[in-house]
Amino acid sequence: MKERQRKDSRPGFVAGGVVILVFLMAVATDAARFGPANVELPPDAMSTYLEIIRISDLDDGHDYFAVALSISNFVNDPSVRPYEATVTLRVNRGSEFFGHGPSSGDHDEVETVPFPELDRTFTFPAGLVTYDESDEQGIATWTVQGERLWKSEPIFGSRGDFLLPTVRVAEGATLTVSAEVTVTWYYRSPVQAYPVATRTITAGLVLNASGRLST
Repeated sequence: MKERQRKDSRPGFVAGGVVILVFLMAVATDAARFGPANVELPPDAMSTYLEIIRISDLDDGHDYFAVALSISNFVNDPSVRPYEATVTLRVNRGSEFFGHGPSSGDHDEVETVPFPELDRTFTFPAGLVTYDESDEQGIATWTVQGERLWKSEPIFGSRGDFLLPTVRVAEGATLTVSAEVTVTWYYRSPVQAYPVATRTITAGLVLNASGRLST
């Protein structure tokens, strides 16, 4: 009789295991979401600051600059954090880029990096960073993902920076820089994180041959 009871309990045990597995998969893939479907961002949810920094050189045929973009996050809800970003910087066609930050790869935490030669300190985001550039077109693009496989973290808190530390253009050229930034905020709970809001901002600067900036 006891042996029969043990056998009869197995289907229920298996079914329970299947239910738990399905639940965990639904949470992991965000098919089941235990929070708001979307969040309305305030008008001042984020801002961007674009900067052109002249670099001294001994090259009679070219001018050198650093181009930096800072993103400020003003969403203070600890459960709604920036988890994705796409940043595109455009400069003069035919410009040459030497280096970039953040670097490509998987970064477990936000990195604060000083650049004494620029008299600046930059805060590079966490997450999986991919980078692509086209010198011919004068375009540099980063994508940052905080949610990847079993890793999950906000890409930055209040600030994230993106940098082209050396951009070479023709001597005396008017340097035009524009930026397009898209940030996606996720709702974060102890069991999952998923997207609930996104915003895109564009900005631009022009450095005239006289050395004066204009927007």
